[in-house]
Amino acid sequence: MTALAAINLVRQRVNMPALTAAQLNQQSLEHERNVELGFEDQRLWDVRRWKEGTTWFSKPVNRVEISKDGTAYTYSVTKLENRTFSDKMDWYPIPQDEITKTGWTQNTGW
Repeated sequence: MTALAAINLVRQRVNMPALTAAQLNQQSLEHERNVELGFEDQRLWDVRRWKEGTTWFSKPVNRVEISKDGTAYTYSVTKLENRTFSDKMDWYPIPQDEITKTGWTQNTGW
């Protein structure tokens, strides 16, 4: 089965229009995966595999502050902290005992 056939099979299951070969690219594959696995804890692993962590995870983390005045509520968004995702985070560090046993070299940045 081709990638296009597999994606269209999944899309057909929920009555979405089929993709054409011209529409099939890395961006559309990533979008389809995000939609299909939206709440299944796959996003971090996908972003790391695609080496896009600095694009998606190097942004401020915000919070919503809720205030109550009588029966009315007000909401305001404030910055909680800045987070950075460096390129080295796309890779796990290799444990020292594995380096010793195998002679491998440590992943860059670790």
